[in-house]
Amino acid sequence: MSNNSTPWRIFVSSTKEDLIPYREAVETALTSMEHIPLAMEYFVSSPDSPIDVCLSTVRRSQLYIVIVGMRYGSIEEGSGKSFTELEYDEAVKNKIPVLAFIIDEEHCAILPKFVDVGEKAEKLKEFKAKLNSSYLVSRFTSVDNLKQLVEKSVRQTIDKLSADIAEKEAFQSKEQALADYVEGAKLFRRFALLPKRYNGTETILRVRMEGQFGSWQMKDELFTAFGFDPGDTLYGNDATIIGIEMQDIGIEGKTIDFLAGGKNADWILDNEITTGTIFEGKFRFAYESVEDIIKRNSGNGDANFALLILMEGKTVIGKEARARKAKTIRPNLFDQLSND
Repeated sequence: MSNNSTPWRIFVSSTKEDLIPYREAVETALTSMEHIPLAMEYFVSSPDSPIDVCLSTVRRSQLYIVIVGMRYGSIEEGSGKSFTELEYDEAVKNKIPVLAFIIDEEHCAILPKFVDVGEKAEKLKEFKAKLNSSYLVSRFTSVDNLKQLVEKSVRQTIDKLSADIAEKEAFQSKEQALADYVEGAKLFRRFALLPKRYNGTETILRVRMEGQFGSWQMKDELFTAFGFDPGDTLYGNDATIIGIEMQDIGIEGKTIDFLAGGKNADWILDNEITTGTIFEGKFRFAYESVEDIIKRNSGNGDANFALLILMEGKTVIGKEARARKAKTIRPNLFDQLSND
C-alpha cells in the first residue's frame, strides 16, 4: 500500500466493558475515514483460542491503537499478562506502528467498579509506564476528545507512513533501475566479444549517443537485413554503453549503432534525442550478415554487422555537452554506406 487513499487495517485494543463508548467512538472515527477497524466486536466463532485469534488479527493489521483506562483486563494464564498488553507486545514484535491513548484520570469520569485495585492496579501502572516510555502518548478527557485525538493522530500517522513508503518505493525503483542497466552493460560486453552467441538477447541499457543519425540515402540492405523498412527507421551512429568500464575492449567495440523503427523512432524524435543525449531503453542485440554492402576499405561485398535495436524507449537522463563527434571514434556509417 503506497498511498493514503487506500483503506488501512487498524487494530483497536483495550479492555471492553469499562470502555464501550470509547471503543465505539474510535471505531466510528476509523470507518468515517474509510479505514477498516479490527476489533473484538467483529470476531466470530473459531476453533482457535481467544488469545490466538487476537494475536493473529494484530499481525494482519497495519496500524495498532491501544486505549488504556483504569482496568488492566483479563490475564492470560501462561504469560501473566493481560490480553491488551499481549496484543501490544505482538504489535511491537511485528513492527506495527502504535498509537497509544491513556485516560486522563483527573478529568475523565469513570465508575468505581471500572477501577482496578491491588495486583491488577500495579500491573496497569507498569503497562502505562511502558507505553509512556516508548511513545508520545495522548491523554483523553472524554469520549468526544478521544475521537478527535484518534482522527488527528491516524491522519497524521498514515500521511507520514505513506510518504515514507512512497520514498522507499522510489528508492527501491531507482536502485532496481541502476541494477538493470548495469546488468545490461555486462551483457553488452559479452555481445561485443561474442555477437553471434548473444544475438537476440534483450536487456535494459543506458546509452550516450555520440554520433549523428544516418539518412534515407543509406543502403536499403542495411535496414532490410535486420527486418526494418528503410524509409521508416532511424539509424543512430555510435552509442556508448554506460554502466561498467570496458578497458579490455577496443575503441570500436565500446560504441555501437542502433536502429529505431515505428513508434520507437517517434520516441527518439519526440524526446529530442540527438548527439550527446543519455537515455535508457530496452534493446535487442542483433548480429546479421548484410549482402552487397560496402565493406570498409575493401570494396563491394557482404559484411557482418552488430547493432542494437531499440524495443522500447524508457527514460531520457540528460545531455552532455562533452559528447564526442562520431568521426573522432570511427567514420560514420552514413559516410561508408550511402549510395553513390
